[in-house]
Amino acid sequence: QVVASLKERSDEYPGVDVKVEAKRGQICDRRGSIFALSTSSPMLWCDPQLIKDKDQEARLISEIAEINESDIIRKMSPTNLRYSVIARGLMDTESHKIRALISQKKLPGVYVKYEEKRVYPKHELFGVQIGFCDSEGKGSFGVEKGAEYYLSGIDGWNTFWRHNLSRRFFTTKNMDMIFDPLDGQNVYLTIDEKLQQIAQDELAKAAEIFTPKRAGLIMLDPKTGDILAMASWPFFDPNNRNEYKEGAFNNILLSDPFPPG
Repeated sequence: QVVASLKERSDEYPGVDVKVEAKRGQICDRRGSIFALSTSSPMLWCDPQLIKDKDQEARLISEIAEINESDIIRKMSPTNLRYSVIARGLMDTESHKIRALISQKKLPGVYVKYEEKRVYPKHELFGVQIGFCDSEGKGSFGVEKGAEYYLSGIDGWNTFWRHNLSRRFFTTKNMDMIFDPLDGQNVYLTIDEKLQQIAQDELAKAAEIFTPKRAGLIMLDPKTGDILAMASWPFFDPNNRNEYKEGAFNNILLSDPFPPG
């Protein structure tokens, strides 16, 4: 009887579709060593129209997280927006403390959520060739872009109903409206991590002696043609791509023409 009542009432309220993001696949070398993977990272955002006291809330946040108070105020200021990102990549300890203030209603209009973050544990090793993802999690360069179809997966979604207090609830009607995400596939390369390290070490030595603007090295298996190592100098760490000039992540071995000989 209770279920029937909820089902009848659910017809009175609008359904809300909530996307469930698929997890992006890993990029590995031929032996399974991971070059790229996805982790969850807390981020801080606000609804500027719900902020009560920008100065006070910015001060409380800056005391916990290493964020400039004036930057927080600036991101809380555009009253024509309902969504403004304050900071990404918070430490878990910082997010827990901010959540505590939110639960105490000291930060109205401020929220913490987890978002997927792409991590490259080998840093500069094969970094130019791996490439990176954009802010939406889509591959922008290198293997991340070339293998986007396999890595990305397919997002799922759930449909909720809301009552007049904006709280979500499920009914038996929801069961036909739940679609689980299909996670992306792992991509295995012909690259060998140990040989890649040797190639980059030797390329760095040659660059130190001859001081070229750019340099590259490819190591092939003569029997199969598999690319075992591909190094481009200067090296590039996709974890810190904002520290590099535009073009630093171009793979000259594939993109730039050069005369034979």
